[in-house]
Amino acid sequence: MAGVQALKDNLQQQRDGYDVFFEQISEKAAVLSMVKEPTIPRPHKVLRRLHDGDAEQHHFESEKSMFRAQYFEAIDACLSELNRRFDEKSYEPLRQIEDAFLNAANRELFEFNDTLRKTYSNRIDFDQVTAELKLLPSLMRQCLPDVKRATSLDTEISVANNGQNRVILPSVVRLIQIYLLAPMSAASAERSFSVQRQIKSYLRNTMSERRYNNLLVLNIHKEKTDSIDLIKLAREFVQKNDRRLKYFGKF
Repeated sequence: MAGVQALKDNLQQQRDGYDVFFEQISEKAAVLSMVKEPTIPRPHKVLRRLHDGDAEQHHFESEKSMFRAQYFEAIDACLSELNRRFDEKSYEPLRQIEDAFLNAANRELFEFNDTLRKTYSNRIDFDQVTAELKLLPSLMRQCLPDVKRATSLDTEISVANNGQNRVILPSVVRLIQIYLLAPMSAASAERSFSVQRQIKSYLRNTMSERRYNNLLVLNIHKEKTDSIDLIKLAREFVQKNDRRLKYFGKF
């Protein structure tokens, strides 16, 4: 959610900086001899019977004002869609989880509101999560000594998934799993159904619920899974079991 807010702030800055943007583009266009000077389209008078109201027909005074209207329209459309998509009530629990994790990792006050507690009351013991999150700063110093301040949930995920920390922080791990799966359940229908159809076509009816959820996470977060070293992962998988080691050998 922090990434969404950063994108919205960036778009707003671009909107506010139109004058600078137009000047930069004009200077670059002047260097390229093949780029024609912008011109305002010839105004066409609208027939009286097609014109509603008594107001005069609008005409742009300059090329800059014409492009400003188009520029603002494009950015406003992006901002409107971001607000519509990510200001849904279904995303409020995700904001609460993200804020609580970041504040806990940075030794700041954190809490879970009643809405979040009611939403996941049958799956998460929030008193236990609160107790485990108090251990997070110490574990973060041990696992990631170079990180001075957590700025994204990736930091907490790395700590919780490190070695024995999954045993120390079972409720935190469970809440992270819910956080990672939530985008799939709250995504637009076409993407959600598309992902499910692909996975079900591959697995048919042989998958368990746990494996199904794990594959959903891998499919949705492709940018993370694509960067994984498969040889290293296979080596770790083999070395954790003597039987596997005898069967596959060292490589």
